Amino acid sequence: MKNNAIIVALLAGGALFAGCSGNEPTPPSVQDVRFSVLLSEFDETRGAANEGGLSNMEGRELTFTIAVVSGSGDDAVAVYVASQKATISGGTVAPVDFTTRLVSGENYTLVAYANFNGTNGLSPAEDATEADYLAALRDIHCSYEVNNEASDSYFAVYPFVSGQETVGVSLTRPCAKVTVINTGNALPENTTVTAELSGAYSLTNIFNALTGSYTSTDLTTSTVSSTGLPIGYDAGDQTVMTLYVPVNADGTVTGELKLTVNNGSATIEKIISVPMKRNTLTMVSGDFNS
Repeated sequence: MKNNAIIVALLAGGALFAGCSGNEPTPPSVQDVRFSVLLSEFDETRGAANEGGLSNMEGRELTFTIAVVSGSGDDAVAVYVASQKATISGGTVAPVDFTTRLVSGENYTLVAYANFNGTNGLSPAEDATEADYLAALRDIHCSYEVNNEASDSYFAVYPFVSGQETVGVSLTRPCAKVTVINTGNALPENTTVTAELSGAYSLTNIFNALTGSYTSTDLTTSTVSSTGLPIGYDAGDQTVMTLYVPVNADGTVTGELKLTVNNGSATIEKIISVPMKRNTLTMVSGDFNS
């Protein structure tokens, strides 16, 4: 009698176990996804092409940071973050690849950002989590300085549905660039340049890589300290000034650039009206000897 009770109990347990197995959900399908991130060059307006950005930063390192985000707005969660460095060679940088495993058929957003080391970069702690990196991508403290090519940076926000093996994205600049060319006699090496830009966003700004926008929305006047002529440009018309300018993605902003050039014996002051558009190089020229 005791043995029969044991057998019944075992059979009942087996039936219960079989019932639970049948109700288990099917595990989601996952796959490896490779992200191939590359940089694009500027659109150009007003004047002949002039090498800029990457072409003048030979041998310098860029830091690429990506976050794969699920959800949006305040509900956004980073499911993968990573950073790696790449060196500019021959005026370009090879595509940078990242690989992670994602759930197939799910909606994600790739957020990517690239900056030169030590300038306009992220500042997460050494033990930063995915959430910390996402917060850092929302709060990038930028400072744009005259004749400093390292002020350049790049970003992309790319929604996608996982399913493909490779996701390629081209990063563009969140800022505009203004280049001023001297068409007169070459200025001496000890020439100094001071720029004052009005009718534009503050040159000290906070960039949110998730929304692709700068914090400042009020036009202001920014004065940049004096500096020497930029170096690294090819021979030809002399480059007097380069300046990266924060511009949001809602069209062209026209600013007024007051440029003071001291060539050691005379000070030349010029006021130039400059149209500025995101990811666009605007070139203006003139004789800065008189």
